[in-house]
Amino acid sequence: MSLVDKSRQFIPLSQLEGQRDRITIFDEHTHTNRSSDGIDHWKTDITAAKKSGLDGIANTEHDTVSKQQKMSELAEELGLLFIHGLELTARYKNVFPHIIILNKERQILKELLKNIKVNPSEPLLPLALRAPLYALIVFGGSDAHQAEKVGDVVTWVEGKYQTSSDLIDALKTRPTGTAYRYNLLPSD
Repeated sequence: MSLVDKSRQFIPLSQLEGQRDRITIFDEHTHTNRSSDGIDHWKTDITAAKKSGLDGIANTEHDTVSKQQKMSELAEELGLLFIHGLELTARYKNVFPHIIILNKERQILKELLKNIKVNPSEPLLPLALRAPLYALIVFGGSDAHQAEKVGDVVTWVEGKYQTSSDLIDALKTRPTGTAYRYNLLPSD
C-alpha cells in the first residue's frame, strides 16, 4: 500500500515502520502543565517525544505560547523538530470551539493573542479564519495532557525535513496521514 493510499486512513503506527526513512512523524497537539488541564512539565513532554521515537512535536497550550522558545531549544538539542502552536479557545455566538493553530513563528501566535486581548468583543472564530498570517491546519494529534500520552496519535508527512518551517510548508502540499500506537485501541 502506498503512502498516498495510507493518507486516507487512520492506521496503526506499526504500519509505517518500513517507511520511516521516507516520512516525518510528529505529535501536533500536546499540552504541559502550562495549560490548566495539563499535568507534566514541558521538559518532560519534550523528552517523552524523543523516547517515543517521534521526529518532532508541536506544543499547543490553551491560549498561551509561553516557554515555547525554551521548548524549541531543548527539542533542537535532542534532535527533534519543534512546531510553535496554540489551542485557541474561540468564541462565536454561544459556541466556544478550540482551534489548533500551528505556525513557523511564535511571534505570529503572540500577535494573534495580543490582538484578541485588544479586541475582546470581536468573535474569535471569524478573526482566526480570516487572518492571512496564521496557518490553520487541522489533523491528527494525541491531545496529550500528560507526557506518557505524547505520541499516542501522530501525524505523518511524506518526506524528511530538517526544519520545522520546512515541515509546515510540506503539510500544505505533501501526502499526510494520521496513525496511532498499536496498543492505543482495543483489538477486535
